[in-house]
Amino acid sequence: MPFEFIDNNARIDRKTRKRIRSLVATGKNAGKTVVRPSRIKAFKEQSKYPTIFSSVPGSTDLKQQESSSPNETASICEIERPIGDDVFFVFTPNQLNPTSRYLAKRDCLAEQPNPSRDAIHHLCHTFRLVNKKLSESKHASMSTIATVLMLAQYERHQSEQYQGLVHLNGLQRLIGARGGALQLQKEMPIVMQKAFRVDLDFALYMGTTTTFNVSSVLTSRMIIFGTKIDHLENLTANVVSLPGLSNQLGIELHNALLEATALAGQLNDAVASSTSKVNLYTFNANIILLGYRIISISSLSQSHQLTRIENAIHLGLSIFVTTFMNGLDRKIPRMPFMSELLRALIKFGLQDDHSILLWLLFLGNATVLDPSDHDWLAPMVAITALELGLHSWGEILKMLVGLPWVNTLYNRSGQSLWLKVSTYYASPFAESATSSSDIPMEIVTFGGSTGLML
Repeated sequence: MPFEFIDNNARIDRKTRKRIRSLVATGKNAGKTVVRPSRIKAFKEQSKYPTIFSSVPGSTDLKQQESSSPNETASICEIERPIGDDVFFVFTPNQLNPTSRYLAKRDCLAEQPNPSRDAIHHLCHTFRLVNKKLSESKHASMSTIATVLMLAQYERHQSEQYQGLVHLNGLQRLIGARGGALQLQKEMPIVMQKAFRVDLDFALYMGTTTTFNVSSVLTSRMIIFGTKIDHLENLTANVVSLPGLSNQLGIELHNALLEATALAGQLNDAVASSTSKVNLYTFNANIILLGYRIISISSLSQSHQLTRIENAIHLGLSIFVTTFMNGLDRKIPRMPFMSELLRALIKFGLQDDHSILLWLLFLGNATVLDPSDHDWLAPMVAITALELGLHSWGEILKMLVGLPWVNTLYNRSGQSLWLKVSTYYASPFAESATSSSDIPMEIVTFGGSTGLML
C-alpha cells in the first residue's frame, strides 16, 4: 500500500477524515483486545436491591420524572447549596444522576416517619465502610472523621437526636485518637468548626453541656480567620443594656447579652445601610462562640439554678442562637425542650420584669413556640404592654431592639402577633402614629372600636 501524505490544511470532508482516523486506530491497536464492562451484568447487580418507588408516597411523580429528559429532572430537583453546613471536601466517586439527587434531597428534607429503603441501604453501606476503615488503622483518617461528622448531621436533620448522639460520641473519640481537638484544628480547622456546630446543635436541643469547650472554639477562630475577625468584646463597645439589668446578672451572662445584642445590631445595620456588609463566615463563627459561652454558663437543663432574671436572659439568648442553627430547609428546627422551658418560665417565674417578659414573648413567637400558643400568648402580650405603657408597634419595636432582636427575622411574626392583640383589645392599642414596619397598616373603626388593618 503506497504512502500518501495528507495535507491537514486542505479541505477534507467528514467521511474522509473519519476513515483516516479509523485506519490509524487500526494500526495502533493491532493485536490488542478491548474488554468493556458488561451492561447486562451491571443491570442484574442493580436489580438485586429493592427500589424505593413501590413503598414511598409520591412514587408516581418520580417515575414520570424518570421518563423525562435528565435536564428536566435536574431542573425540578434543584436546591440551593446551604452555607457552612456540609463538608465540602468529601466527594462521591461517581457523579449522581438527577434521580439520585432527588432521592437524597427528599430523604433529608421531607418529613417522613421512616427513611426510604434506598436511604437505609446507603446508610448501612456507609457504616460498613467506616467500620472497615477503623479496623484497618489505629488512627482515623480525615475522611473517616468527616464521614462520622456527616452521619451526626444526618441524624440531626432527621430529628433522630438520640441516634445522632452516638455518632457525636464516636466523633469525639476519633478526634481524641488523632491527637485531640487542637491537633485536628491545625490539620483541618474547617472540619473542627463543623464539629463545633453539630456539638452545639445537640446541646441546645437536648439541654446538655457541650462536648468541646470555649477555649477550643477560640483557637479554631484564630486558626481560620486570624486577626481578620473582630473579637466579640470589640463589638460590644457601643452597646448599652437596659437600665439596672447589669446589676442583676453575672458578669459572664451580662457580657453574653451584650455580645448577642451587638450581633443583632450588626445585622440590622447591614439591612438599613447598603454600605455595611456582614461576612457570613465570621458571623457564623461568632454565633457558635456565643452559643458555647451561653452553654458554659449553664446548660438548659440546669438553668433553674440561676436567679429568676438570669434564667430568663439565659433562655432568651439560647433561643436567639437557635435562630441561626437552621436545617437544610433553612427553617428553625423544632425545639420541644426549649419550648417547654419558655412556657414554664412565662407561666410561673417572670411576672415582675415586664421588659424581659415582653421580649421573650415576641422572641418565642418568632422561633420556638407553636401557633397553638397564641391562645395564651396574645392576652399575655396585651397585659404586659399595658403594664409598660406601650400602645403601638413602633413603641414595642423601640423597646425590643434594646435586646437581641433581628428586624428582618422577627418583625413580621411580631407584627402579626401585635395585630391579633390590637384586634382583640382594640381600644387600648389604637395606632396613633405611622408604623415603622414593612407592612402598611391603617387605623379602622368597627362599631366604635379602633383596630388595625393591613
